[in-house]
Amino acid sequence: MTKKKDPKDLKKVGRPTKYTPEMVRLICERVATHDCGLNTLCQMYADMPSKVNINIWRRTYPEFRTLYAQAKCEQIEFLIEDILEIADDGTNDWMEYKDKQNDCIGWRINGEHIQRSRVRIDTRKWLAAKLAPKIYGDALTQENHNLIHEDVVKRKHELDEKNKKEF
Repeated sequence: MTKKKDPKDLKKVGRPTKYTPEMVRLICERVATHDCGLNTLCQMYADMPSKVNINIWRRTYPEFRTLYAQAKCEQIEFLIEDILEIADDGTNDWMEYKDKQNDCIGWRINGEHIQRSRVRIDTRKWLAAKLAPKIYGDALTQENHNLIHEDVVKRKHELDEKNKKEF
């Protein structure tokens, strides 16, 4: 009869994890200070683990989940500052308009650049609203929604009564 081995004596199977407090700090610092997503961050830095591993760690380690959530909150502030910078930067809003001799005869609005800036701002606003809806979300709350619904129901009832009398 073979003797069962003590679980403490067994070697761990699989690849060792890169999860360390230093790695957690590095991930959270990069998330908080960049306006790109986690996938892009993992591709930008060779020392970052994969997005899949980071998401597994978020589910496995409550302390990492908390620190990551805090980093995402800090990222929101970074996005808001980025919105201000984009809005205030009018560098390429105007283009020189040249004649056939390549002489500048005026300036034109660079609509493409302005539209691109608008898209960049709107995207960051949308992200901020999704990540922190109480702060940056739409002003329509559930209470306001209920009041509007009650008003619509009341108005519908009044119109129904009016239509009954006319016919």
